[in-house]
Amino acid sequence: MWRDRGFTLVEVLVVVVIIGIVFAGGVVLLDRGLRGQLEQESERFDLLYELARDEAMMRASHRGMGFTLDGYLFYGLDGEQGQWVVLTDKPLQAHDYPAGITGTLYIDGLAVKLPSQPPPKPQVWLLSSGETRPFELVLQAPDGERRTLARDAFGRRLDDDAQR
Repeated sequence: MWRDRGFTLVEVLVVVVIIGIVFAGGVVLLDRGLRGQLEQESERFDLLYELARDEAMMRASHRGMGFTLDGYLFYGLDGEQGQWVVLTDKPLQAHDYPAGITGTLYIDGLAVKLPSQPPPKPQVWLLSSGETRPFELVLQAPDGERRTLARDAFGRRLDDDAQR
């Protein structure tokens, strides 16, 4: 009687090839996941920015955006007190960047040192007239991929994605 004492070379090679294919597929999916998060965060930022700007014009009240190391938040100018108040109602509440994504804010071409806590007043204003403070926000993934979100004094997009 013949007894099998192990695997043949062909069986071992088939298993190694299958493991390699699964591993390669996982790496591709992970890469798409990070890029997908960066793209999704860029789109979310654009939509929330537009919403806050439109709301400022429709309500004839100034809005603003503050940026921290971890994300961004929205402000409203209290007409009676003349103070900036952090907005907490959805969807204009504070937003954190997804894990691994960082943001760098540029105003007048200079990088702004971002605080870890919400600033007392916004760094970017969204005036009721539709004018805004020009800025550039660069979102970066751990692999170095970047998205630049830039706006001019009238709130128009200036980044490469605006050309699509």
